Amino acid sequence: MAQVDEANAGLQRQVQAAQSVKNATAFALPPSIQTRSMTSEPGVITAAPTWTFRPATAEEARARKGENVDANYAALYRKLGLTENQKEQFRNLMLDREESSGRLFKSAVAAARAKNPKMDRAVQQEIFEATNAQLKAEQQAEVRRVFGDVVGQTLENYQAVTPVRSIANQLATALFNSDSPVTPVQVDQIIDVLAQNARGPIGQVELPSLNSETAVAQLQAQGLLNPSQVVELQRIITRAKEQAKTERERNTAPVSAVKTSG
Repeated sequence: MAQVDEANAGLQRQVQAAQSVKNATAFALPPSIQTRSMTSEPGVITAAPTWTFRPATAEEARARKGENVDANYAALYRKLGLTENQKEQFRNLMLDREESSGRLFKSAVAAARAKNPKMDRAVQQEIFEATNAQLKAEQQAEVRRVFGDVVGQTLENYQAVTPVRSIANQLATALFNSDSPVTPVQVDQIIDVLAQNARGPIGQVELPSLNSETAVAQLQAQGLLNPSQVVELQRIITRAKEQAKTERERNTAPVSAVKTSG
């Protein structure tokens, strides 16, 4: 029972962290307020404190990115039974590759824009997708080197179903405090069924290809979801597809169209 509670709590933290917006700034008190005594002289009116922003340091930014890695791969940690030292090693490995990929993306976009100053957003999206695919391949190769083939293959399988994993996690969050919560085991089973019904033209799992009707029917046939859970899942899938479509259109729209709509 304790393990189930821990897994549920971990899943809740994972989704909340994944959905939170990470700001690149931190609150800092002005020096005058930082050095001021906690007590004031009676009858003396002081100015109301004001807040200022300071850019996050490199260490703070990396720490926040590390929290995102932990959130995104919490289920993988549990599945592999990683120790704290292994989690730290995995986290740093993933972050190193992400930072390298980020530099590569910026360099590729700059080179493409130098050749064509009027480069369309669709080209930038293609560069992003290519560098993201390369990032995953490098992460998987490095994990295989450090942790072995079994862990590397597990990571590859885990990343392959990322598009539908978020749907299952959102369902778990939405029902967390309801009368019909879903367990971490159910989440894994839901992910498997969704992935089977979300294969694109080249076999990759992608949200636009998700056949929600077939997937829901299979989940019901296997007794994995009750009617109220089905309703919530259908709502989440519909919203996720609409958001993905909107984002895709925005990322591939001509620059002129984006400016006009803004």
